[in-house]
Amino acid sequence: DGHGVRRASGEEVRALAAGGGKMVARRLGTELVVQRYVDDPLLWDGKKFDLRLYVLVASMQPLRLYLYRQGYARLAPMNYTTAHGKNRTLDRKVHITNRSQHNKKTGRCAKTLDDLQKALFDGVAGRKAWKVLWGRIEELLRRSFLAVLGSMPRLEERLCGKVYGVDVIIDAQQWPHLLEVNRAPAIDSGIGCPEIREVHEPLARDILEVLLPGHAAAATADSAAAARRRVG
Repeated sequence: DGHGVRRASGEEVRALAAGGGKMVARRLGTELVVQRYVDDPLLWDGKKFDLRLYVLVASMQPLRLYLYRQGYARLAPMNYTTAHGKNRTLDRKVHITNRSQHNKKTGRCAKTLDDLQKALFDGVAGRKAWKVLWGRIEELLRRSFLAVLGSMPRLEERLCGKVYGVDVIIDAQQWPHLLEVNRAPAIDSGIGCPEIREVHEPLARDILEVLLPGHAAAATADSAAAARRRVG
């Protein structure tokens, strides 16, 4: 939710990388993840944003993933700048895009991907650029999940049905960068942000009523066919 996230200075990172920096480690904490900061993000109305997308792992053997096409964009409350502010609270509202940085009563914490395409990827050239970007996102997530789930021990259960929330940021050259994979994403009513509800309600319905039953039926048919081949 954005709590515990902050921008470390270059001096702090160099001190940690050098293996010294005990004082820095105490200040930052001992259990932390350091990511390279994307300092040239694609901006929307002058604001930094990231994408919350959803991936369904429907099967482990074989590894089968589905990327839901209707995610949403989360915008930072304040216009982007690379300058370090003295007010840490305001600094977070420039660089952190999580819903926790917004007043939920305003309904401005997120926009749908349709809104994003209309604003930044409109027209023939824009639609072509969006298609290229989406392909890059698919490849990024395919490689990310394969690196982790593909290396797990073989499981007896073929079906999975696990939904992950993935956060992706896009740089100014329209290349995606993976920020986080959330193993327990909130698929809620999007209190104070109707755009989130527009995504979550059909997402839940499609997974429960269409995708999983269809995949289960296909997997059952594959198993029956394989059994017949073994008998024959």
